[in-house]
Amino acid sequence: MVSQKPKRKLSSMPKMRQVTQSQQMAPKKPKRRLVYFRPGQITFLATHQEDSVSEERLRAWVAEIQEFLEGWQITWPPRTFSFPPPPEEEYEYKSSNDQEEQLRGAFSIIVCDVEKGEDDSSSLRELIVRLDRKLRRKSFAELRVEAVSPNWLASGAPDGGAVGGPGGRPVPFRGTPDRAPYSFRELLALLDKKGIRGDGTGVDVAILDTAPCPHDLIAAFKEWKDRHPLIRTLLGPGSPLRLYPATYDELLRMGSTSLNRHDYEMADHGLFAAGIVHTIAPKATIHLIEVLNPFGVGDLETIARGLEKAYNVIRKPDRRLVVNCSLMLDLPLQLKHCYAKSASDPEHAFERRILGMVNRGPKSPDGKRQVFALKAMCDRFGRVGGQVIAAAGNDWREKSDRLSAPTTRYPAAFSRTVGVGALPKDSKPDRATGKYEASSYSNLADKPPETGIMTLGGEPGEEQGVLGLYLGQFPGCEENCTKWAWWAGTSFATPILTGAIAAVLSKATGPRTTQEAIHALYTNGIISEEQTLAKEDALLTEQDYPGP
Repeated sequence: MVSQKPKRKLSSMPKMRQVTQSQQMAPKKPKRRLVYFRPGQITFLATHQEDSVSEERLRAWVAEIQEFLEGWQITWPPRTFSFPPPPEEEYEYKSSNDQEEQLRGAFSIIVCDVEKGEDDSSSLRELIVRLDRKLRRKSFAELRVEAVSPNWLASGAPDGGAVGGPGGRPVPFRGTPDRAPYSFRELLALLDKKGIRGDGTGVDVAILDTAPCPHDLIAAFKEWKDRHPLIRTLLGPGSPLRLYPATYDELLRMGSTSLNRHDYEMADHGLFAAGIVHTIAPKATIHLIEVLNPFGVGDLETIARGLEKAYNVIRKPDRRLVVNCSLMLDLPLQLKHCYAKSASDPEHAFERRILGMVNRGPKSPDGKRQVFALKAMCDRFGRVGGQVIAAAGNDWREKSDRLSAPTTRYPAAFSRTVGVGALPKDSKPDRATGKYEASSYSNLADKPPETGIMTLGGEPGEEQGVLGLYLGQFPGCEENCTKWAWWAGTSFATPILTGAIAAVLSKATGPRTTQEAIHALYTNGIISEEQTLAKEDALLTEQDYPGP
């Protein structure tokens, strides 16, 4: 590979600025209503020969890249997240859009803090577009640049800088804690009947989400183990739950950002998902990786960190792996994802520029360049048999023909990632069409021509959502008397499918990969094809009491 410029000696490198804590902190209420990426940060996707990037090579790379930044200065140190090549035995996920570009060797995500005299997000956005065109497929210090993008914001299905959040706010369960209808007996019985159910033994489930404080988990087990069946089995000694908290520096960087319409703590978002998986596959080891702050917001960098940990630390050759992402990038993929509807809205022009940056049209080679880093990470899991299962999003605001619903968000929209949409409780087929109605907020389960999978996500309100484990206080400070909550969203449909996959993977004579487990769910009739007007497939299930 040939470098754009001759290598410069390390001794002649320009002085690099050091990042300060004040530069890393993200504002809670940004100056503008719609914010889609971290100001002052650029993300590079680079391929290389070694499994990871040494500090010496990184310094040389920064020195060469600096010449193209048009006055922006990289602060030291950049942050790298590396993915080594997949093993010789690879597993492919065939889709109807299988000609997309893939990275087969080692690669890294490199996140750089940059600064200039003025804080100009528009200037940075235009610079990133130029860099992606100018540097693509060129090598610097033996690191080949494959894509350049902002550090996009992400959240719990969806939204960081725009609007949205989960499909509804959590509301209390007011019954008896030890008689809560949280089980999936119908689904488990059907898996048993088809002879494809295991208990989760030998399976790792990595959940990228929010994470509670360990002290809160210990206190909950101490106080509730005799009154709460899910706390009794999921928490405490011998628990299948493993926590991977964000570091102090990471929490500082993303600690002040919140959702605009869901500005409340949702630290139990990930625990809620973990409880659903545990209910379906109780012996699966659940790795809850904190990539979202307590307000449900992260970014491409935190997702990269979580996926790197799942790939390099959690993944084992002798065990099965499923990756659950009840989160997504907030960037708009179509006009239906945009919130500034009127040209008189001061954010209208800005949002349209972001939309154009992300997707310049199907014939443009730049069409999906701005999310290529996330796609590369998700593709890598598919190549080792641990396909990513991701929430479709909750953007549907105009309840009408299902075909008019917004398409799914990234990463669910990638062809090698399974997108999951939501169905309401007690869903019944329409008499006229024979098709099931989706939940009132659910995006399409996947991006056409992929069909995606729909399952229980519920509707907002008491007794209408999914019932799950919830330790904190409710929005409005209502007391939590049962440690259960009703919560709706594609975020909570996703772990139902993840749990079913984990159960199938743990069958002693069952599938070896996530892809094969999904195929088994189809061939045994657990997932039925074309069950909505948008031809989405469906895993039909309900919750009920755990036993007599």
